[in-house]
Amino acid sequence: MQLEINTALTWRPLSWRPVPIVLSHLNDLCPASQRLNGALDTLADALLIEPVSVPDVLTLGEFARLRPEAVILQCPLSEASLDDIRTIKAHTQALRLCDMDQYPPSAERLPGAPLAQQLRDGLETSLALMDKVVVSSPGLANELSALHPHIEVIETRLSERWQRVQCHSLPHDKPRVGWVGTQAEVNDLALIADVIEAFADRVEWIIMGPCPQALRPYVHEWRSPMEGVLYPGVLACLDLDVALIPADHDVFGEHRSCRLALEFGACGYPVIATDVQGLRNNLPLTRVQNTTAAWTDAIDQHLNDLDESKRLGQALKQRVMSDWTMDEAYLQRWRQVLLDR
Repeated sequence: MQLEINTALTWRPLSWRPVPIVLSHLNDLCPASQRLNGALDTLADALLIEPVSVPDVLTLGEFARLRPEAVILQCPLSEASLDDIRTIKAHTQALRLCDMDQYPPSAERLPGAPLAQQLRDGLETSLALMDKVVVSSPGLANELSALHPHIEVIETRLSERWQRVQCHSLPHDKPRVGWVGTQAEVNDLALIADVIEAFADRVEWIIMGPCPQALRPYVHEWRSPMEGVLYPGVLACLDLDVALIPADHDVFGEHRSCRLALEFGACGYPVIATDVQGLRNNLPLTRVQNTTAAWTDAIDQHLNDLDESKRLGQALKQRVMSDWTMDEAYLQRWRQVLLDR
């Protein structure tokens, strides 16, 4: 006998079920989880579902007690999780879904991750156990089309809390140009290393996240990454005049999430980004090719007319707030995908 200490799995005060239960196995602090957590929380606030989130896949007994209508995971799955999902598939009627905000990083980008072919094989095995796959862009759907017959596209949007973000600009000696990223995206930052060095005397470089040793002499502010509920406020406090999103043209870079562009936009920052598939949408970004000349010209244009650059930032913010925040229609699309068979 073992005491169950997770009340999310045991606290059921009603003898009947007022709304469907959706079980998720997500890392709450992982950027790729944030879009789904936001949607599930907002659906719960609207009394449309009851979300239950636990980090590890449940045993069959735990799953049978909870009886969720759907379970949603992030792929690729570990070997242990694969076995648990096979058991759940064989013995329950719950709908199984995988959500992918972007293509997962391989060892070439993230030490300790699988090699590219191993990652692809793991995705194929994991997705074969799913009833549906939900992705954030048509490009990613096309990339995975050979791995699953039922792929739904639901774009990433920001939750309501981003509408309350306040940015307070302070006087600075030089324009502030920034990059925000994770360990998996450090290779993308290295693409503009020459640009960072070239503009070191003209701008204050702001980095939030990992920073290669070679670039640190040129960085004015190097900040630790921030996660969770404090993240929107910290991002707004960077007080950037221009935000950059460089991306390599590998499968991870091409199919990166547009989440960061939305977050920069919510803060009113104008964005210069590499022209990759994951960022081809109606957001008014300055899209460039990955050459030193293209990046230099784009940054120059913004710095030479900071008033126009600020106007571009406000235009991006307006587009994010009007088209890229969670509304009722968006939540109904999520509910339909999560529950309809």
